[in-house]
Amino acid sequence: MRKGVALVVIALFAMTLAMPFLTEDSSADVSCTVNFDKNISSGDDVSGIPIAQWKPVVTELPKLVDIPVTYKTMDNLWRKNSDGDYYVFAGWNTDHDAGVGLENVNLTSETTTLYAVWLPGFDITGYLTVDGEPFNKDGTAADTYARVIIDEKTYKSFESISADGKFSVTVPSRVITPGTSYGVPSGQYYVGFYTSGQEEILNYKIQGIPKTVTYNDDPGVAGNKRYVLTMDETKTWDTITGYDYAITGSVSSKDCFVLYYLNETAVVSGMIISNNSNYTISGAKVEIIDGNGDVVKNIDGEGKSFVLSESGHYTISKSPVGNYKIRITALDYEILESETVTISSGSTNTFNFSLTPEATHTYLGFDLPHFMMVVGASLSAMLLLSALIVRRAARRNPSLLEEKEE
Repeated sequence: MRKGVALVVIALFAMTLAMPFLTEDSSADVSCTVNFDKNISSGDDVSGIPIAQWKPVVTELPKLVDIPVTYKTMDNLWRKNSDGDYYVFAGWNTDHDAGVGLENVNLTSETTTLYAVWLPGFDITGYLTVDGEPFNKDGTAADTYARVIIDEKTYKSFESISADGKFSVTVPSRVITPGTSYGVPSGQYYVGFYTSGQEEILNYKIQGIPKTVTYNDDPGVAGNKRYVLTMDETKTWDTITGYDYAITGSVSSKDCFVLYYLNETAVVSGMIISNNSNYTISGAKVEIIDGNGDVVKNIDGEGKSFVLSESGHYTISKSPVGNYKIRITALDYEILESETVTISSGSTNTFNFSLTPEATHTYLGFDLPHFMMVVGASLSAMLLLSALIVRRAARRNPSLLEEKEE
């Protein structure tokens, strides 16, 4: 009996050792190749962005694998057909006729082909101006481009900003009815500008933005501030015509984004007085506010964002040129923020300001200093009266002041 049990144990142990050799190795990695097909017709013009093979390694097939973000967010991949219509890259799909890009792909074999999805593009247009003139100082417009960010994908203008300040960025549409109609995707778009080789327009800063655009200080996009354009259009078009969305609401309007030139400065000076006494105010802080509500820096030439008045007089030696507001802050006075003023180069710009004293709080009809004087006098009188009462009582009964004999 014991010998039989021992034989069974030995047999089981031997089978356990032999199992890896009797079965296939299911844990072996599978190396796959994913090819990318630009999915274009003969004669189409496509932006020359190389698309390398993708070689994912999986443990088994079939396997659902996320498409890497480097392939999903390819910048400025576009196509122009023989009729001159622009189509914009909108992702990859295993179906060459699909109208939407995939987030992941189901690998069923060691070789898979993904086809580029092209959607008719629509143009977001607008204008850049500087001092009321089209943006083209020193020919900068020839190297300056616009970009629009949608769902973390960046689309850049095909051409640089034109001599009249106009920019145009082509972005992909949204499928309304597959194969027949398209429209403007709703949501937030982020509009920005850059000079070739620079993250932002060289030596410029945006000062004014159209009412349809809001401002968002979010460093999440290339470390830059973003100008948010909320799109809620419902217009649709066929596969050929497309649509031109003017940020200003009118193609003829040329006051879309207003810039100021950082390297051009002027002198600003003036007096600061109290409007109820004409006294000059020293130590008042003077700041320049741009169109975004930001405080302009280095206005004194030494990196500071403010200057202080002395004997009521202030001088800003390096004010930017353009339209700004001036903010004055002084102790015991209400903060004053001026209406928009125009600061010009070539001469001293003079702006005088009168500050209003802060409202005085009263206590029983007295301001604080006089109220404290009345309280102090009242306490003194009460203490004096108490001393007189004690003294009078002591005279009538001297024993109150005598120590008790032991």
